[in-house]
Amino acid sequence: MGDLLSDIAVPDGFTLHAEQIAQLDSKDMDFATWHDLYVRSEYWLAQDDVAGLIIVHGTDAREETSYFLLSLIQRSKPIVLSGAMLRVTTSIFNGPQNCVTQLPWRLR
Repeated sequence: MGDLLSDIAVPDGFTLHAEQIAQLDSKDMDFATWHDLYVRSEYWLAQDDVAGLIIVHGTDAREETSYFLLSLIQRSKPIVLSGAMLRVTTSIFNGPQNCVTQLPWRLR
């Protein structure tokens, strides 16, 4: 998980924390994984010092995950689902690059 955050320039006043909920092909998302993601999202969003969440997610079921979380979470903090096109098992997976690209503009 440290590699995912190592190249991100963090704005002053912010600290990043990474937590892995699952590591699977997004086409294999199931209710148990969505439930785990919901529970952990609720936990983090309830923390006063958390500004928002970035969820690195494959593109196959991103819409379903977005709808699931939108239907259940009733908080005003932002949640960004960052789409990763390449598999995490390839030598050049793109989850970290997507976080680097999206994080700074989202937290400002």
